[in-house]
Amino acid sequence: IETLEDLKEQLHFVITTVTLEILQRAQEDFIHRVNM
Repeated sequence: IETLEDLKEQLHFVITTVTLEILQRAQEDFIHRVNM
């Protein structure tokens, strides 16, 4: 069974990845609107 620390690390990694993904999409969307 995984320890709580492992789960925390995994969760942190997932949150970071998702956040970066969202920011990247928002940035692309913003640039697209500005160019229009």
